[in-house]
Amino acid sequence: MKIIMELSESQYSVLVTALEDYARIMLGQFWVLEMPYYERTEENGNREEFKSKLEELKQLAFPELLLHQDYGIGHEKTPKSSKIAYELYKALRHERWKLSDRPV
Repeated sequence: MKIIMELSESQYSVLVTALEDYARIMLGQFWVLEMPYYERTEENGNREEFKSKLEELKQLAFPELLLHQDYGIGHEKTPKSSKIAYELYKALRHERWKLSDRPV
Protein backbone atom coordinates (compact mmCIF):
# COMPACT_ATOMS: atom_id res chain seq x y z
CA MET A 1 0.00 0.00 0.00
CA LYS A 2 1.20 3.50 -0.79
CA ILE A 3 -0.25 6.59 0.85
CA ILE A 4 0.70 10.08 -0.26
CA MET A 5 -0.04 12.96 2.09
CA GLU A 6 0.44 16.68 1.93
CA LEU A 7 0.99 18.33 5.32
CA SER A 8 1.18 21.90 6.47
CA GLU A 9 4.16 22.86 8.66
CA SER A 10 2.02 22.69 11.79
CA GLN A 11 0.53 19.30 10.81
CA TYR A 12 4.02 17.99 10.11
CA SER A 13 5.25 19.23 13.49
CA VAL A 14 2.37 17.61 15.39
CA LEU A 15 2.73 14.30 13.52
CA VAL A 16 6.49 14.09 14.03
CA THR A 17 6.18 14.93 17.72
CA ALA A 18 3.39 12.37 18.21
CA LEU A 19 5.39 9.62 16.49
CA GLU A 20 8.52 10.35 18.48
CA ASP A 21 6.65 10.57 21.78
CA TYR A 22 4.74 7.34 21.13
CA ALA A 23 7.93 5.48 20.27
CA ARG A 24 9.65 6.79 23.40
CA ILE A 25 6.74 5.97 25.72
CA MET A 26 6.67 2.41 24.40
CA LEU A 27 10.39 2.17 25.25
CA GLY A 28 9.72 3.22 28.83
CA GLN A 29 10.90 6.81 28.33
CA PHE A 30 8.03 8.44 30.19
CA TRP A 31 10.04 11.63 30.71
CA VAL A 32 8.79 12.80 27.29
CA LEU A 33 5.48 13.57 29.00
CA GLU A 34 7.08 16.13 31.31
CA MET A 35 7.60 18.84 28.68
CA PRO A 36 3.94 19.16 27.59
CA TYR A 37 2.96 19.42 31.26
CA TYR A 38 5.50 22.16 31.90
CA GLU A 39 4.48 24.02 28.74
CA ARG A 40 0.77 23.91 29.70
CA THR A 41 1.11 25.24 33.21
CA GLU A 42 2.08 28.88 33.53
CA GLU A 43 3.94 28.43 36.79
CA ASN A 44 4.78 24.80 36.01
CA GLY A 45 2.42 23.52 38.69
CA ASN A 46 3.91 21.00 41.04
CA ARG A 47 6.78 19.51 39.02
CA GLU A 48 7.89 17.08 41.70
CA GLU A 49 4.39 15.66 42.16
CA PHE A 50 3.92 15.30 38.42
CA LYS A 51 7.32 13.65 38.04
CA SER A 52 6.52 11.28 40.91
CA LYS A 53 3.22 10.26 39.26
CA LEU A 54 5.04 9.60 35.97
CA GLU A 55 7.53 7.40 37.81
CA GLU A 56 4.66 5.46 39.40
CA LEU A 57 3.01 5.02 36.00
CA LYS A 58 6.26 3.82 34.46
CA GLN A 59 6.69 1.31 37.31
CA LEU A 60 3.19 -0.04 36.63
CA ALA A 61 3.76 -0.29 32.88
CA PHE A 62 7.38 -1.49 33.03
CA PRO A 63 7.95 -3.16 36.42
CA GLU A 64 11.08 -4.87 35.09
CA LEU A 65 12.84 -1.53 34.47
CA LEU A 66 14.59 0.55 37.07
CA LEU A 67 13.72 4.23 37.44
CA HIS A 68 16.21 5.55 34.88
CA GLN A 69 16.21 2.50 32.62
CA ASP A 70 14.44 2.10 29.31
CA TYR A 71 14.58 -0.16 26.30
CA GLY A 72 16.52 0.84 23.22
CA ILE A 73 14.78 0.90 19.87
CA GLY A 74 16.58 -2.29 18.87
CA HIS A 75 15.83 -4.21 22.06
CA GLU A 76 14.01 -7.52 21.66
CA LYS A 77 11.28 -6.38 24.08
CA THR A 78 10.59 -3.18 22.16
CA PRO A 79 7.10 -3.46 20.61
CA LYS A 80 6.90 -3.56 16.83
CA SER A 81 4.56 -0.55 16.88
CA SER A 82 7.26 1.50 18.60
CA LYS A 83 9.81 0.53 15.96
CA ILE A 84 7.38 1.42 13.16
CA ALA A 85 6.58 4.78 14.76
CA TYR A 86 10.30 5.51 15.02
CA GLU A 87 10.86 4.51 11.37
CA LEU A 88 8.05 6.85 10.30
CA TYR A 89 9.48 9.62 12.49
CA LYS A 90 12.90 9.26 10.87
CA ALA A 91 11.44 9.08 7.34
CA LEU A 92 9.34 12.23 7.85
CA ARG A 93 12.30 14.14 9.28
CA HIS A 94 14.42 13.04 6.32
CA GLU A 95 11.79 14.17 3.82
CA ARG A 96 11.56 17.53 5.60
CA TRP A 97 15.35 17.83 5.46
CA LYS A 98 15.30 17.16 1.69
CA LEU A 99 12.84 20.06 1.27
CA SER A 100 14.89 22.46 3.39
CA ASP A 101 17.70 24.76 2.31
CA ARG A 102 20.37 22.31 3.26
CA PRO A 103 24.02 22.53 2.27
CA VAL A 104 24.95 20.37 -0.71
